[in-house]
Amino acid sequence: MRYYIDESGNSGDLVRTRADLEFHGQSVFSLAAVGTMEEVHLAVEVERLKQKHRIRSNEIKSSSVRDKPQFIRELIEVVVDGELPWFIELVDKRYMICAQIVNSQLLPPDVTGPESPSSVFVKNTMADALFFQATTDTLNAFVAACKAPSFEAVKKCLWMLAVMKGDRRAAEVIEGIKESATASLGELLEDPSSFARFLPIPDQSKRQEPVWMLPNLSSLMNIYARINKRHRRDLNGVELVHDEQAHFDEILIENKSRAESLRNTLIQSYVPNSDYNFVGKASMSFARSDQHPGLQVADVFAGFSMRYLKNQRDGVSVDPIEFECFRALMNATDASAGVGINLVVPTQAANGLWHRR
Repeated sequence: MRYYIDESGNSGDLVRTRADLEFHGQSVFSLAAVGTMEEVHLAVEVERLKQKHRIRSNEIKSSSVRDKPQFIRELIEVVVDGELPWFIELVDKRYMICAQIVNSQLLPPDVTGPESPSSVFVKNTMADALFFQATTDTLNAFVAACKAPSFEAVKKCLWMLAVMKGDRRAAEVIEGIKESATASLGELLEDPSSFARFLPIPDQSKRQEPVWMLPNLSSLMNIYARINKRHRRDLNGVELVHDEQAHFDEILIENKSRAESLRNTLIQSYVPNSDYNFVGKASMSFARSDQHPGLQVADVFAGFSMRYLKNQRDGVSVDPIEFECFRALMNATDASAGVGINLVVPTQAANGLWHRR
């Protein structure tokens, strides 16, 4: 089985952004994978839809079919009705930063221990509150600490969390955030040299520069773990073909190997739609999308889901057919098998995706 993987929404690290945390207009990231054992058959179906909808370009790009929702709907039918395995990671970048704050500063693993449904619920609730209640200055203090790690930078970030204010409706959660931040701040003051403990671990670029919080990296690792779940840990003959990544290919390959070698640590995480206990290994390569219809299909899935979430996030009216497309994807999602859409968004936003504006 070969899985074709492509992205939409700029995969660059989240600390290289503007102060307003709008990510240069690309506030949402999506990574999609579509699996097939017969790419020739998939290519025939894609060509059939191209002819039907009068798409003349040799290569399908998500951006070139954004105004053809009927084409997207029929392409989804080809994949879903054809029972091809597919995976989408849909990420709100601001929410990803909030989740990193929770995991790094408020409830780090060395404090919470192995995850459980209840601990994940608490973390998600805190991340939701930070998303809606924390000021941009508070989130930027965390971003600044990642850009230039130091005792003073981390202390400032934790102090801003410890005195955070918000709506009365979120008072109980905010109080929990303040208590956790105060406890972390106390530990930092006892040992100033431990400041790196309260930050996520960066990766190294090809220029040996630190890169922080790559949505492509976390999304790819989770899709890989979801593929592992679907195949019941038997990855013999499984191939991952990712669209070309000029800047991050080495990081992706390195972290894939790291995930495969950390079985005893990663299985302590509670990820019901994934399986990070890698017994086998899939091969991984990078290719040009114009050479693989599978990559083009993955690009359409990623681009469509990214635009749908962004429009919902920004209050933009959604086309009725696009709403049907997204609902079809959500209805076809099967967490028990790891297949479908995984949302890394605030709970309120996730619930709102079922309602058309």
